[in-house]
Amino acid sequence: MATTDNWDSDEVCKRQEDPGRQEKMAAALLQVRTGTASLHQQKPEAAKGDDIVTARPKASAGVPDEVTFGIYAKTFLGASMKENSFDLDFVLQLTWNDPRVVGLVPAGVDEQTLSAEQATKSIWMPGIVVTNRAIKMYEIISTVVMIRKSGDVTKVERATVTCRSIFDLRQYPFDTQSFKMKIASSEYMLDELVLKPSKNQSDSGVSDGIFDAFQYELDSWKIYSFEEQDGAMTKSRGVLQIDGKRSLDKYGEAHLMPTAMVLIISFGVFWFPFQTPFVTPRMALSILALLSFTNFMIKTSEKLPPGAPTNWNDVFNYCVLVLMCAGIVINIMAEICDHQLKLPHLGAAINNEAKVLQPAHSFLLLSIVHTGGKYQWISVGSAQVLVKVLFVTITTGYIAYSIRRMSFFKAEKEAKEKEDHDRQEQAHAQAHDPRHGVNRAQTSEKIDGGKA
Repeated sequence: MATTDNWDSDEVCKRQEDPGRQEKMAAALLQVRTGTASLHQQKPEAAKGDDIVTARPKASAGVPDEVTFGIYAKTFLGASMKENSFDLDFVLQLTWNDPRVVGLVPAGVDEQTLSAEQATKSIWMPGIVVTNRAIKMYEIISTVVMIRKSGDVTKVERATVTCRSIFDLRQYPFDTQSFKMKIASSEYMLDELVLKPSKNQSDSGVSDGIFDAFQYELDSWKIYSFEEQDGAMTKSRGVLQIDGKRSLDKYGEAHLMPTAMVLIISFGVFWFPFQTPFVTPRMALSILALLSFTNFMIKTSEKLPPGAPTNWNDVFNYCVLVLMCAGIVINIMAEICDHQLKLPHLGAAINNEAKVLQPAHSFLLLSIVHTGGKYQWISVGSAQVLVKVLFVTITTGYIAYSIRRMSFFKAEKEAKEKEDHDRQEQAHAQAHDPRHGVNRAQTSEKIDGGKA
């Protein structure tokens, strides 16, 4: 619309001739100005609406907002010790107070439900995420946001996530693992947002039989919050911790039982007939048992990360490995005594002694490992030193004792052979000595004369 500055002289005359028209134009001008003023008034309202979305409820007060959280573990989907990760299906509940959302609740109702997209565009959100999730391994199943007349806002979200967590494998396979899911705001620091666990027990927990399909038994669970500072980043974090004690059922079936059978078979070589036709079967059986166990040992080691610390599984595998090697060495010693040193009685004695020594030695070492891991009466490092000392003492002592017997019986055999050889040479020399014949004849004559 043109303004009064653009009116020409004819228009001025018409205004003077028609006073009613002047009043009409003034009213129109007032309407235009009022409309312009109303547009200017809408801008602060839009800005105010933007504040509800972008500004914290307590930002003007200069205090952090408090967000109460609860986490319910619905389904445990497995864990990978090698990847240091576990999968979880969970429900996350967040509650905070924002008086500015009261106007969004329709009249006559106490609560309004919004979708995640609607809530993001309409109200302020704390931006809580799972911070120890694997990259691109977080899938939201459903999200709902409820706002109430009291100003309380509740967000309930169900999702599946793969969490990264460094497992403590020093007690493996007698370990209790802590599966921790951590949450924090992706936007706000500690001075802006604080997480507090919900006091309502129904908001958090774990489902019954959460480990039924896996090799764990539920030991305990807890939910808590803590403050963490990493350089310039200071955050308030919430944690759901589920402690699962590993069951030996799967480990026993996959490793303990096959290993025990192979170890017993390796002792069977000493029960083969101690005869020449069985030399090759005895040696082949002991070597094959060792190779079979090596395959089992590699499979259990592949389930753990490369940098895993020494654990009970390593100590157990070490014991079985050295016991099998000791059996091979003792078998070789027995065969050497029989076939090379020609000491069959000593070879048979060593073979018979191994029938008792090897099982008793194995029972001692493996009992230390099993009871130490299960009842924790000794640490892994101390048990490792103890079994090494016992093995070296028993095996080295027996081998040294056997070698000493081998040297003794060999020397005794050589002395006897030398004595027999000297006796045979003396008899041979006497048989071919003429004087010996004359003396023998004179002796015969004396004997005959005496008889006469």
